[in-house]
Formats: sequence, C-alpha cells, structure tokens
Amino acid sequence: MDSHNDAPMMLAGLQYRANAAVIWLNSTNSSSGTIGLDSCNRTLYHGEHESAESQKSRWVEIICYPMVLMLCTTGNVLIFAVLCGSRPRTTADIYMMALAVTDALVMWIRMPLWILLVSPNLSKTDPTFAYNTTVYSGIYIWLSMTLYALSDGIVLTFAIERILLTVNPMSPKGHLQPRTAVKIIAAIFAFGLLLFTATGVDYFARLAAGQDIASWDETMRPKWLADWVAIQTGVVVSLRGLLCL
Repeated sequence: MDSHNDAPMMLAGLQYRANAAVIWLNSTNSSSGTIGLDSCNRTLYHGEHESAESQKSRWVEIICYPMVLMLCTTGNVLIFAVLCGSRPRTTADIYMMALAVTDALVMWIRMPLWILLVSPNLSKTDPTFAYNTTVYSGIYIWLSMTLYALSDGIVLTFAIERILLTVNPMSPKGHLQPRTAVKIIAAIFAFGLLLFTATGVDYFARLAAGQDIASWDETMRPKWLADWVAIQTGVVVSLRGLLCL
C-alpha cells in the first residue's frame, strides 16, 4: 500500500486523503482508479504531481489569505459601525450592510479549506477532519455560489432603484422603505440557495458514484441531473448578461 493510502476516510464509496495541495480520491466501487483534485480543482491521476505553478499558487493563497481576511473583516466591521449609528437608515444603508455581511462570509467560509491547504497531513492524522472537510467542500461550493449571487443581486437591485429615482424622482417606485429592502435581500438569498441546489446535489451525487470529474461530466452524470445543471447554467448566464447591460 502506498503512502497516499494513509488514514483513508470513507464517504459514499470514496476514500478521501490529502497530499500537499491535492485532494486524492481513491474510488472503491468503480474502475476509475486513483484521482485527485489540485488547488485549482484540476483533475490529477495517480503518479502525477502538482506543477510548479500550482505550488506557487498554493503558497500565494497560504500567505495572502490571512491578510485579505483581516482587511476584509476590519473594513466590513467599520462599515457596520458607521451605518448602525443613530441616524435614520435608508435603503442604501441596508444594501451596504448586506454587502458587508456577504463579503465577510465569502472570506470566512473559505477558512476550513485554507486550513487543509496549510496542513495537508491533518486529514491523515485526524480522520474526523478528513470526513468533515469532504462534506464541507460540497457545502462550500453551494454556499459560496449563493453568496456571489446575493452580492450581484444586491448591486442590481440598488442600481435599478437609483435608475428609477433618476428617471422619475417623484415616482413612489424608486422610494423603497428599508423594511422592503430587507425583504428583497432575503428573497434574493432564498432564490440563490434554490438556484444553486443543483451544484450541491451534483457534488454529492458524484461522490456517491465514485467518479472523477472528467468521467462524471462526460458520461456518468444522470440525465435528470444533467438537465438540472443545464437549466442552472442557463439561468446563471442570463443573470450575468443582465448585470453586464
């Protein structure tokens, strides 16, 4: 048994293990063999190693992530400190505070995966961490995409409100109440969770099937799931196009 097989952790037919910045997945119920995902989510096969560029990008994230996290957290806390004062709140304040929360969450939910990047051997010495990281990776993909959609939705909503006020300053359509803005943000967040549910389902379905990403994308993904992912992709592309107008 090679060194990659130290402390394997079973999850729906897959053995999870980490080596440097590569997450190795050894299929136990298929013939796909040993495959891995590097820090850029590229598929590696047994015997392959990260390129020099991947190693450099790994160290860039290891060094820069804590600094960016500190700056992001400090800046967003300051935003809250200013906007949560005694002055009357406007919809602009609500949007700014929501963006601050979204930006902070995007940074903080990356922390468990950064820990794995810094201490790749932790999954070998702590099987519970290995299992939880495997599960969390799917949740992270789903939640991060939802937060990105929330951020885009908030910016789009704020832009539409400003346009309505500019075109017709006397129209009540452009004068939303802060409570209405909170409801809109909650609706966008719920829509994002629903929209990107296919991403989470696809991740865990692939793990359960014991397939690498290449085989899963080409032939192994069930038709109903492929159709669901295609619909999600179409909606996302349409929304991105709307934001670029």
